[in-house]
Amino acid sequence: IEYKEKESPSIWFTMEGDGITAVVWTTTPWTIISNVALAFHPDYEYVVVKVKDKNYVLARELLEKNANLLGWENFEVKELLKGTEFEGREFRHPFIDRISRGILADFVTLEEGTGIVHIAPGHGKEDFEVGREYDLPVISPVDERGRFTREAPGFEGLTTDEASRKVVEILKEKKSLLREDKIVHQYPHCWRCKHHLIFRATEQWFLSIDHRELRKKALSEIDKVKWIPPESKNRIYASVEERPEWCLSRQRVWGLPIPAFYCKNCKKAVLDPAVIRRVGEIFLEHGSDIWYERDASFFLPPDYTCPHCGGKEFEKENDILDVWFDSGVSSLVVLRDEEWPSHVYLEGPDQHRGWFNSSLMVSCAIREKAPYRVVITHGWVLDEQGRAMHKALGNVISPLEVIGKYGADLVRLWVGSSDYTQDVRLGPQILERLVDAYRKIRNTYRFMLGNLYDFTPEDALPSNELLPVDRYILSVFQVVKEKIKDFYEKYTFHRVYHTYMDFVIKYLSSFYLDILKDRLYTYGKTSKERRSAQTVLHEVLSEMLIIFSPVLSFTTEEAWSYLPGRKTESVFYNDFPPVKKELVDEKLMKEFEHILSVREDVLLLLEKGRREKIIGNSLEAKVIMENKDEVLEKYRDYLPEIFIVSQVEFGPAEGEVILEGEHGKYALKKADGNKCERCWVYSPTVGEDPQYPSLCSKCREVIRRGDYG
Repeated sequence: IEYKEKESPSIWFTMEGDGITAVVWTTTPWTIISNVALAFHPDYEYVVVKVKDKNYVLARELLEKNANLLGWENFEVKELLKGTEFEGREFRHPFIDRISRGILADFVTLEEGTGIVHIAPGHGKEDFEVGREYDLPVISPVDERGRFTREAPGFEGLTTDEASRKVVEILKEKKSLLREDKIVHQYPHCWRCKHHLIFRATEQWFLSIDHRELRKKALSEIDKVKWIPPESKNRIYASVEERPEWCLSRQRVWGLPIPAFYCKNCKKAVLDPAVIRRVGEIFLEHGSDIWYERDASFFLPPDYTCPHCGGKEFEKENDILDVWFDSGVSSLVVLRDEEWPSHVYLEGPDQHRGWFNSSLMVSCAIREKAPYRVVITHGWVLDEQGRAMHKALGNVISPLEVIGKYGADLVRLWVGSSDYTQDVRLGPQILERLVDAYRKIRNTYRFMLGNLYDFTPEDALPSNELLPVDRYILSVFQVVKEKIKDFYEKYTFHRVYHTYMDFVIKYLSSFYLDILKDRLYTYGKTSKERRSAQTVLHEVLSEMLIIFSPVLSFTTEEAWSYLPGRKTESVFYNDFPPVKKELVDEKLMKEFEHILSVREDVLLLLEKGRREKIIGNSLEAKVIMENKDEVLEKYRDYLPEIFIVSQVEFGPAEGEVILEGEHGKYALKKADGNKCERCWVYSPTVGEDPQYPSLCSKCREVIRRGDYG
């Protein structure tokens, strides 16, 4: 339903009571045919106004406005009454031999009209509900074509618009019409065909929510389900607690039929479990469309008789089941018994009154248990300014356009990086930032793969033979895996992304892969130093690809195909890699955290040296550290690699550049010796060997052994 402007009749008419005449306003004259009551607000004051020889009743606050509209120049207020005093009073229908009762209703307002509302339970939701409270008859003499039936003598065959015009004429004849006008107001229309709607009460099939304590059972099951985010539990609880009876039937041309029959003799409905099972078996064999192809006798057992009157002729129900019932039974249909209940249901917040709700009610009714263990509610996709996407605003972003420009993995990365429990934004700038993140990940994979070209798992070193920095990265990676596994299990995928990216950028790209270049490029091809690095690269990369395959499915699969050694055919054929507790070294990680903090000071020192033109490349530098501690002394042989300089010494901080850092005082000098043309490290050993005068001692040994290529 959507609301838009419509021009309607606007009439003031009267209904006679005992010594008083109620003044009533309506914009749907055709509904007066079905009037059975007049509603007064219990808290409003009403006045009896004498105009000529009539005593009219209307709300006190609306007297002046209506007097002007109705042309009452001389009137006298005879009496002031509370709305509650009209409850139970009788009024005569203006042109049908029927009594309309006075009732009380909170939906009566003082915004328009007279403060008295005519009630036709057959043609309005509020009217119907208040009619149930007062046990009012439901008169709805309009068929599915919008035309009056024989239940409305004199109006049969008329449309509601035609009936409205005739009602106005009859009111005039009966001297019951005080004013006729037009009004342009917001009125419900069909969202699809744009025609205005009418409301009519019809017989429907219902599921009683409180039958056999179904509502109570459903509320109990809600407490046994994990709701993500947690506050979504309140929404589903409220929707179940407040939901009315479930109207199961719909009047549509096609859908899943309701397997009910009507006896042609007594007109009563027949719902027989044995017949329903028979219909189900027929549907299983032929499909549900057969309902529309065969008559009732095809579905009924031979010689079947009406349980009410013994009749033998039947007609089928034409209504179909609510589509929410179709979706509500989905888990029962698609899952085998051993797979039920479902692990996860995933949908938007509107489904707390939709799929989540219908599935819960059906499953609790049939199996007395919720159909899901976890329910995840996601937000909506907005544009970069936080606006809903609409064609009219021109801000709709098609996933196919993004995929065409950037590839499907970028869309997956955006989804994985977003906190889906909230509304998420999407736009060109957001996508460009993600492109940078994607390239960082892809280039990390490429670098690691590129340095495994001559490595197989058989070349791997045992963990106790790895260099300290390599063992450090493996230890950190175990911690990262444990966090990511926990985030996956909790469905907090954006935390998976941020933890993964933090490892890629902070530990790999900005540190480990940078310092490895010398070992990977210049050490002996089969040297322990190089194999130690490759062992870690292979293990970390293979598990990184598995870990992130749910997010970057295509990229990880591509990288997996280039991974050396025996492996599964696809990255998706692997379980989540186990956390190797034996590789977690808390002491080592603490030591390297200190070393990396010192490294930040050294990087500032090197940058200062570049600004002052003392060095260009960091390998031109020798770093002198005045503050020597136990950890730095322990790993002093590895510090040049970690700092990417040629030499590191401990002693007084004297040199071309001085820095007072967070962890001590440092000095920078030009590195001792000459530059090795192979590894670019400055060393006093360059020039010592006349056979290789431009190489350092390390590179000379590699060349002599032929351990390169």
